[in-house]
Amino acid sequence: MKMCIEKRASLYERAELTIVALMDRKSQRFYNVYSVIELCPKDQLKSGCIGDNEEKCIREKINQDYTLYIRRVFWDKAITAIQFFQSDNIRVINKNNENDVVYDYYTKNGEIFSEPDSEVGLLINWNSTMKSELFDVLPMFGETVRVYTKLNGSLEFRNILPQDKFLKVDLLVKKHLGISLMEHMEFLGSVFLCMPNPYLKDVRLELGRGCRKLLVRLLFRTGKSLKNGFFEVVDERKFGIGFCIRQKIINDKFVIDLPNEPRLLRYRIYSAKGELLEDCANYFIRKMSFTMAIEGAKRVFQINGKQTIVNMKSYEHFSVGDDDDSYDDLLRRERAERELKRLEEKRIFVYFPGDRDGRTNSKGKAVQIIRELIKRAKERCIICDPYLSGNDYLEYGIQVSSANIILTLITSEKFMLQKISKEDSKIQGDFMDDILSKVKSQIMIKCYILKGKERSPLHDRFIIVDDNAYLLGSSLAEFGSRATTLYKVPDANILYRTARKWMDDTKQCVDFDEWIEDLRRVHA
Repeated sequence: MKMCIEKRASLYERAELTIVALMDRKSQRFYNVYSVIELCPKDQLKSGCIGDNEEKCIREKINQDYTLYIRRVFWDKAITAIQFFQSDNIRVINKNNENDVVYDYYTKNGEIFSEPDSEVGLLINWNSTMKSELFDVLPMFGETVRVYTKLNGSLEFRNILPQDKFLKVDLLVKKHLGISLMEHMEFLGSVFLCMPNPYLKDVRLELGRGCRKLLVRLLFRTGKSLKNGFFEVVDERKFGIGFCIRQKIINDKFVIDLPNEPRLLRYRIYSAKGELLEDCANYFIRKMSFTMAIEGAKRVFQINGKQTIVNMKSYEHFSVGDDDDSYDDLLRRERAERELKRLEEKRIFVYFPGDRDGRTNSKGKAVQIIRELIKRAKERCIICDPYLSGNDYLEYGIQVSSANIILTLITSEKFMLQKISKEDSKIQGDFMDDILSKVKSQIMIKCYILKGKERSPLHDRFIIVDDNAYLLGSSLAEFGSRATTLYKVPDANILYRTARKWMDDTKQCVDFDEWIEDLRRVHA
């Protein structure tokens, strides 16, 4: 059921606005960096003011153009806060009244959108198993809260300040509000309207003897009740729903008879009008295990004139309660194995045990998977390996199937200068040149050498295929022969930018054809 956002105001006594804003000193205009509006029930304590000056705010010069303001504003009526949230643009020019807000609510570009796109609000549970980024940027709530958001999609604040200056903003916000904007850049310039559960402060559940009776206690806010509302419990088990029981709320304490012992018990609370107020999951603890650390003596090391002190600890492990079912342990193991298999099938994470014991075809499997990834390339393929040789190209590079791609190879000068063998006077660079000269008529190749005869700037090996990047635990020559892994990088751009930076920097990187030509000229 949907309740009009204006009608919710009657459920709250007052409201608070916490705002972070940047003032452009040239135009004297304020821009919202981060704002939270909180509707407050009658029994909620008032937050403290921010800043101890006459203006009741934190004011800090960031650079020659911008000043940061952090301020908290209090409203006596909740409807004022809702109207503020609903407005397209807020500019209150009367600065004499401490309750006036003097900041532009949105940005000049106006790229603001709501999530969800109507005034419904997201119900967020304090103990939810679903991870929400909003938990990290909102005030600490020990209860369910309904959140309305207006997000800024313009990304303009990422460009207003250089990173070192924005770090100063982040440190100030973290100090006074306890959140990190640097860790959640997607919320810059956004506004949040938070509404804690207006009826309940807490819900307490307890299993009775035999685990067949659920004792429920509802702690109502001052002057509130949920008479004729509904309390619903659902037993969520590994393979489905065990039971679902709904009971009308008459008192603040009641007992629900359960058909069997629950595992994961989810409860939902509805108002008399059918509005969902709570939706939380609870595990009943059958066994608790914990480790206690006991501080011990210190170890002192004197190494090369430098003293290192290591604080020693001893650990004791304790368990209380019944052991878990052995079948539960089996299910956990099977689920973990399936997850590893799923990650391997999607080429997100693959473990190769190596061929040393002669029981696996680890090397063959590794070759097959790398070839498969390279064959997928449609727009770009970059292979970065400080020990990339001509043999590796023959094994993998020729697998490129797209006619539009310029295959890019990045190897190291240190390796290219190594002899192919003790008996052969040729170096790896000669062999690479022989191989590339034979295949350049059939495939477009660009090979780069990372300078450094002693140490290459490249250590880890990685392959970039279109918009995906994969880290290799070893060089291609030995990949899969010993225990190693393949891991798909969450964001390929970070590796692509690094590779691109090397290729564009003539002090760090040189075209292979130029490098081999100069080398032969020197030794002619």
